[in-house]
Order: sequence, then structure tokens, then C-alpha cells
Amino acid sequence: MTSRRTAVKCPVNVLLASVLGMAGAAAFAAPPAGRWLGVVHVPGQEIRVVVDLDQNSNGHWIGSLTSPDLNLKGAELSKIDGSSSQVAFSLDGPLGSAPDGLAVFTGALHGTDSIEGTFVQGGHSAPLSLHRAGGAQVELPPQSTSVEPGLVGTWRGDYELSGYPHRVTLTFANRPGTSANVGFELVGKMPHTLAVDLVSEEEGLVRVESHEYEIAFEGRLQRDTDELRGTVEQGPLEGPIVLRRAAGGAR
Repeated sequence: MTSRRTAVKCPVNVLLASVLGMAGAAAFAAPPAGRWLGVVHVPGQEIRVVVDLDQNSNGHWIGSLTSPDLNLKGAELSKIDGSSSQVAFSLDGPLGSAPDGLAVFTGALHGTDSIEGTFVQGGHSAPLSLHRAGGAQVELPPQSTSVEPGLVGTWRGDYELSGYPHRVTLTFANRPGTSANVGFELVGKMPHTLAVDLVSEEEGLVRVESHEYEIAFEGRLQRDTDELRGTVEQGPLEGPIVLRRAAGGAR
């Protein structure tokens, strides 16, 4: 259930974005969906990329990008426009973060199995070439869920990481017809209220992720002791933690 994301911040981002754009173009050609393999030619380095483009049950375009050279897997594509052999889309995630902003890609299909295009981000541009490799295998990020009633309420616990004590407060509240609302507070040298990007729960195993600071909690509900036992992840580091229900918290 654990999932991690690696943010890439460098000129390579732009190049990767270019690849995405081209991939989009190719995928939109007849047939528009498919898996595309290619290489972004960065000065002194070649970056392998895999771009997948498809349509969901509602007819909307979906896509993802993977690059083994950048430790990037299943980065979601957005704003996909495939109205003709000229295609455009952007990447909002690992390659579309500040300070360069969104990575925007455009490309053109040549024949049925080749794409040539250009990516633009933060004033940088780079060429990209892709070739068709088979059917699409779009990998989208996990979606948030509600949590079981036994988790609803406020939980607090302490842990130590790199010699410093930290306190975590998690507050779970279900919202009818949608995913759970989660408050995630971390107090170390300074207090932080973390934006929650993902909450998922299955059979008492819950995971909460905040991508901004690369912090996540994953733990299992201990029904006999009314505790949440798990770990807090901060980048590559992990620390064990036990969260207990706060006084007056729901149960």
C-alpha cells in the first residue's frame, strides 16, 4: 500500500516534459492510444522515457510518463488535447513544479509509429523522438478514500528522527460521497500544518501523504488497544510511532 514519489528538479525536467508532449501527439494519431518509448537527448546524457496515452470509460484522455533514468514512475499527464495529429499536454507533477511552472508539450505524428516534438518549460526547450511500442498501460496515481468509522477522530503520538523529537496529530473525518478529510500537523523544531495529498484506508491500514514536505504516515488500527501503530516517513528516513486517540475524540 506504500507509495512514494520522487520529485525531479533540474533542466532534465524540461527535457522530460518535451518527451511527454511528443508522446501525446503520437498517441493521438490513429489509433490515438498507445505506449510510446523514446529518449530525451540532454547534452551529455540520454534520458529514457515511456509515455502511455489512452481514453477512459467517459472518453476523456488520460496519460502517464515513466523514466527509469530519473526514478520517475507513473507521473500523471494533464490538459491533453488530441484533436488532430498535432497534440499538446502538460505535466503538473514532478516536472511541473516551481520555479519553472508547468511543463507544456507539443508534438506531431509521423506515419503511425513515430512522434517528433518539442517541450517548453521555464524558457528551455528540447527535441524529442518517440516510437510506438504497443498498447497503452496508463499508470495513474492512487485515489483518496474514506476511512472506516473506527478511525474517525483525533490521534496524537511522538517519535524521534535524527535525534530530534517530533509530535504528530492526525484528525480524520469522513465526508459523504467523497474521500476523508484529514488534518495533518507535525511539530518538530517548528509547528507545521501539512497539506494532505492522499489518504487511503483498507481493513484498518491507513496511509496519509503530504507531498510538499515528502512526509507520510502509514499505520494499522489496533482495535484491542485503540491505537494506530506505524511509521512516519520523511524523505528517505523512517521512524516508528504509536498514535493514541485524543481525549474527547470520536470513536
